[in-house]
Amino acid sequence: MAVDKRDRRIALCGLGALVILALIWWINVWYNLFGLKITPSWAWALTAGLLLAFIALTSFALRGRGAGILIDARNRISLARFQALAWTIIVLSGLIALAAWRAKNQLTNPMSIDIPSELLAAMGIVAASLVASPALLSLRSTQTQTDAAAPTQAAAANAVAAKTGRAPDAAANAGAVLGWSDLSDAQWLDMFRGEEVSDGATADISKIQQFLITVTLLAVYAGALWSFFAGQAPLQDTPIPPENKFEVSLPLLSQSFIWLLGISHAGYLVSKALPSTPNPATPTPPAS
Repeated sequence: MAVDKRDRRIALCGLGALVILALIWWINVWYNLFGLKITPSWAWALTAGLLLAFIALTSFALRGRGAGILIDARNRISLARFQALAWTIIVLSGLIALAAWRAKNQLTNPMSIDIPSELLAAMGIVAASLVASPALLSLRSTQTQTDAAAPTQAAAANAVAAKTGRAPDAAANAGAVLGWSDLSDAQWLDMFRGEEVSDGATADISKIQQFLITVTLLAVYAGALWSFFAGQAPLQDTPIPPENKFEVSLPLLSQSFIWLLGISHAGYLVSKALPSTPNPATPTPPAS
């Protein structure tokens, strides 16, 4: 029965995902939705929203939660996953909208779009953080997973579970690194909490800083994309001749933008690498 229910969920989500992809194509090719005319800027914004809906449906089909794609192997909402997903939606929707706009006007090679090197650097920084974050936590869990410290760490993990509104047996820590036993235990506030049993119920300043910087930079670039598409020439019944130059590049990013993003991610990863719980394998020197 449970398998049948899951299969129906997957089938319905798959049908919905196909409808969403069809809407993305319709909006960007015909520039109308249910008879309403759509401007290039709205075509981009709707494409971004539909991509988000597509990802949520896919996540629900696979994991039973719309935000399941943001949940890591420790059943915690991951800030690194959130950042990677947000940047992917913003940049991919811009590429789709610009390529469709160029194809609509019958320009030769509509996919000949330059992606600014600064934008590629930003995507690279986010991707590196996504890969490095779980690797650093895995290393920390190995360093702090000892038989002697296990009872103390388990008790501390259960205390965190109680403080965060979970069942006492929900904790599934690996050494000092905190995790949860079930997908349903994942909470949005985990994006702002510490990673270890010693600080799992308290705010992590590096995560809050990283989130605020990410949201600010994403909002700035989303605004740049809106202005970029709003400045495009209106569609005509007669296609624009190929010799008329159309935009061939997404909006540029400043060097300061990349520096701010890189510094915030560096601080975020350093905080991941430095344990907040003393290594139980290292003996404490006697007091003099």
